[in-house]
Parts: sequence; structure tokens; C-alpha cells
Amino acid sequence: MDEQREKIALYLKLKGLALFAIFAINAAEFMYGAIGAVAYFSGLLALAAAGCGGALLWSTLGRGWVAAPMVHASLVTDLLAILAGLYFNGGPQTTWGFLPVVVILIAGYLFDLRVALLYGVSSFVALCSFFVMEGLNFLPHQFSYPVPYEYWRSFNYQSDYLLGVGLLFAVSAVVSSYFGRTLRRSNEHLKEVLAVTESARVAAEASRKSMMNVMAELANARLELEQRVRERTRELEDIRDNLEKNVEERTRDLEAARRATLHMLKDLKEDMGKLEVVDRMKTEFLAMVSHELRTPLTPIKGYLSLMLSSKMGELSQQQRDALTVLARQSDHLQNLVESLLDISRLELGKPIPIVRVPLGVRQVMDEVLGAVRIMAESRGLNITLELAGNLPTIVADEIKLKRVIANLVGNSVKFTPKGGEVKVSAFPDGANVRIEVSDNGIGIPQDLLKKVFEKFFQIDSAYTRAAGGIGMGLAIARELVELHGGKIWAESAGPGKGAKFVVLLPIGGGNWLMAKKILIIEDYPATSKMIADLMRMEGFEPLVAGDGISGFNKAIVERPDLVLLDVMLPEMNGFEVCEKLKKNPVTAAIPVVIVSVRATDSNIREGTALGADAYIPKPFDPFKLVELVKQLVGEK
Repeated sequence: MDEQREKIALYLKLKGLALFAIFAINAAEFMYGAIGAVAYFSGLLALAAAGCGGALLWSTLGRGWVAAPMVHASLVTDLLAILAGLYFNGGPQTTWGFLPVVVILIAGYLFDLRVALLYGVSSFVALCSFFVMEGLNFLPHQFSYPVPYEYWRSFNYQSDYLLGVGLLFAVSAVVSSYFGRTLRRSNEHLKEVLAVTESARVAAEASRKSMMNVMAELANARLELEQRVRERTRELEDIRDNLEKNVEERTRDLEAARRATLHMLKDLKEDMGKLEVVDRMKTEFLAMVSHELRTPLTPIKGYLSLMLSSKMGELSQQQRDALTVLARQSDHLQNLVESLLDISRLELGKPIPIVRVPLGVRQVMDEVLGAVRIMAESRGLNITLELAGNLPTIVADEIKLKRVIANLVGNSVKFTPKGGEVKVSAFPDGANVRIEVSDNGIGIPQDLLKKVFEKFFQIDSAYTRAAGGIGMGLAIARELVELHGGKIWAESAGPGKGAKFVVLLPIGGGNWLMAKKILIIEDYPATSKMIADLMRMEGFEPLVAGDGISGFNKAIVERPDLVLLDVMLPEMNGFEVCEKLKKNPVTAAIPVVIVSVRATDSNIREGTALGADAYIPKPFDPFKLVELVKQLVGEK
């Protein structure tokens, strides 16, 4: 309703302007003698009639109610005024015949296409009636303009005039109705937007009230907190008084203990020499035990991998589950042996071999946390991993780096109570990659932050004794990080406040001991992975190819120290690869060991004739394979 009233008000304003303009033009024409008195006064009467109709409609609009018949009555009055002016100003040869276009446009704007067409048809019929009645002399013709009398009576003039006026009326009706419909749709959309805005305003007001309630609750909580602080302050003052008394008593006890300690120091100095000898014997014993344990462990892991890959026959699900447990426990045993061996190497001053390969930190993190997450979840801990999106690739020993991260994460898991959280993150830090492992566990005293990296050191507490361990994890982690040219340190706000371990590794890789490369050309993934793990355990750098062509190309590019070659390969079989390697001057000197299930006498003779340095049938003894590889590459 408000929208319709606005349209009518606009129509009345435009109508007032139009009446004033027509009055001014009519008066000017009369003043300069262009029209006679009849035309002038008839025009005034028509304008007065149209003005009265507009004034009546405006008065009803001001009282707040307007009916559609009243609007139509005003429009009809306007149309009749135009027709009267048309007649008294000269008939069809004047421009008054085009003024009904204004009424048609307003009708289409206020109503719709049908109403606009009705006014258009009515105006057209009225014009046609003027032509007919003046042509038949039913109405006298008014000569307001010096136009030849007979000109407007010609058929050509009448047909052109009526055709043009009819098209103009029709187009005006269509355009005005289209404009009105578009405006109505825009108004409807605007109303919807206003409704949404009002809903948002109501929601905002509700949020404001809710915020006021929250602020009131916070004020109450602040008052309660101040009261508790005052009570706690009084309690702390009482505790301080008691503590001063206890300190005095404890000082006297410590003085007595100091005197006793001075006597004990003499005995300790004598024992130092004995302990150094024992420590040396302990280190040599650890090295010997590690080597002795490592020797049988190598074939055990190799045969477990072969059995799990069904190379030695199909397994039942129960057998596979049992072998999976054995494989997992052998991996754990291997880690323990490697830790003991690393410690013994460091104690004896021997270097730890490092296999340098490009590594993605994200992949290493995912693998380590995947292995530790089960243990953490069983203890009710939550492990989160946060990695920066722009982590660079570093050059590092994959196994050694995994051991560092596993030791740090495992340490946090062991010393974080149930329900705690362990957070692991990695991000670039200048020319380094920064790895952080933090927890909200038992924490570390400030004076022990450096000592935790010493060999066999453990914080003396009931929690530490319950967690177990021999105190080697952090010591090994520090040595391995320093071998990579990096740094490692611990941070803690004190007991009960958690701890953070930080590792800085140079992106370039630091200083390294170069490992010899072993190229494994094997199309069966399980066997290829088992041999690669075996070589990596022995300090070699394994390279893997899955077919003959890619294996030959990799040998040309990488120039390995030895090639382990299967015979049954896709694209190019092993015998062909061996022949091409021995004929190419770039790779002719590289030792080639054929490892294949095709191991008949004729196969062995063929491989040896093509230049193979050794021929090992599958399944093979992993320990013997390692010994053969070491002999061929010149390692002791």
C-alpha cells in the first residue's frame, strides 16, 4: 500500500509540472498570436479540469486512503483534457495528438500492461473518431495553425498519422508496464533485504544483552576471585612463618651433613680411579654384546620378512599374526642393540656411520608418530602434530633422525601422566629446521636441564622409577643431532610444569661420513624393502629400482659401489642388465651380485659368463649376503 501511494504521489507531482509547462506554452502562443482566443481558453479549461482532478486525488492521498477508481478517474480526466486541447488547437495536424502517451506511460507505471493497453486503445479510438467526425463534417475543424485545410484530409496523411500514433501508444504501454513490473520486483527484493536486516538487528540486540549478562557474571567472578586471593595470601603468610623456622632447623642439619660429606670425599677420590677402569670395561662389554646380538638378529629379521612376504610358502592368518608380533619385537630389539652400539662407539671414540639422503621432515614425523601413537593412546595421552606448510627438504640419515624423534617423543610419553598432552611441531628457522617436542608432564628442575643428556642419567623420582629405562635415549639423541651438525636442548619451567625439547638441524646437512651406495634392482616390493633395510642397517646407502631399464639408467647416473640384481625383471631381464653394465665403460668396474630364484647350474654359468661377480639363490641367508657385500666393496 505504501508503495502504491508513493507511485500516485510521483504521478501527481509529474502531472503538476506537465500542467504548468502546457499552461506556459499555451499562454506564450496566445500572447504572440500563434493561437486564437478559442484555442487558448479551451486549453485553460482543459488544464483546469485536469488540475481539479489531480487536486482531488492529492487531498484523498493526504488523508491516507486512495481507491483505484479515483486514480482511473484522474487519468480519464487528463485524457479528456488532452482530447479537448487537441480539438480546439487544430485537430490531428497538431502535436496534441501525442500527449496521450503521457497518460499511457503513467497507467502502465501505476497498474499493469492490460490497463496501459486499455488507455492506449481508448486514445487511439478517440483520435480515429476525430478524423472520422471532422472528415464527415460532424464536427467543425478549428484552424489554430496555418496548415492547408485539405492536407490532413488526405488518406496518406491519415494512414501514416494513425499508424505512427498507434505504434507509439502500444510501445508506450509495453515499456511503462515493463518498467513498473521491474520496479515492483526491485521493491520486493528491497523488502526482503530489509526483513533480513531487521532479523540481524534483533539477533545483534539479543547478543548484546547476552554479552551484558556475561559481563555481569565476570564481575561477580572477579569479586569471588579477589576474596579467594585474600584468603590464600593469609595462608601463604602463615606458611612463610613456618618455613622460616624449618629453614633454620634445616640449616643446622645441613652443616652437620657438610662435615660428614667432607670425610666421604676422601673415600670417593680413591674410588674414582677404580670406577674409570670399570666404566671402560663396561663400554667394551656393551660393544661386544651389541655386536654379538646384532649377528643373529640380521638373519632373524631377514627370514621374518621373507616369511611374511609369502616367499617361503603361504601362511595361515594365525601364523601371520604371530610372525608380525615377532617382526615388531625384533625391530624393538634392533633399536635397543643399535642404541647400545652407538653408546659403545662414542665411548671408544669410534665414529657413528651416517647415511646421507634427502628427507622430507613431514614423512619422517608421520612414520614416527604413527608408531608411538598407539602407546600414547593406551596411556590416555593426546598427541598432536603441527607442521609448517613450507618445510624444506633436509639431508640427513633417515634411521638416525627417526631414532632422535622417537627418543624425544617416547620420553615425553613416558613422563606425562594419564590425560596429558604431547605436542610435536616442525617449522623453518633461518637456515635450519626447528623440531619441538613439548608436554605437560612432570617437568625438569632447572639445574638438571643439561644433565638429562648425559649417559645413564635419570631424575631420581618415583615416577621415573616406575617408567623404567636405562637413561640412554636423550644421550643418544644429543650425539646423533651433533653428528648432523645440529643442536639440541631442553626447556622447562620446573617440576610439574611440563618440558620442551628443541632440535635445530641445518638444511644443508652439516658434516657427514659418506656411506657407500648399494643399487638394488628387484621388482618384488617386499623383497626390495627387506634388502634395502638390511643394507641400511649395515651403514650402506640403498638405491632401489623396480625394473631392468630404470635400474641400468640409475646405475649410469648414481654409479653405485655395488649392484644387487634379480633375474626375473620386467622390461629387461637381469642377464641383459648385467651384460650392459659390464660392457659400458662407466659401470664396467662395479661389482654385480645376482640374487634370484633361478639358480640352476646353467643359470649360474650364464650369469658368471656375462660378468657377474657372485650368484646367490633365493631364499638367501641375510648374514651371508651382508658379508659378501662388505667383501666386494672393500669394507671390514
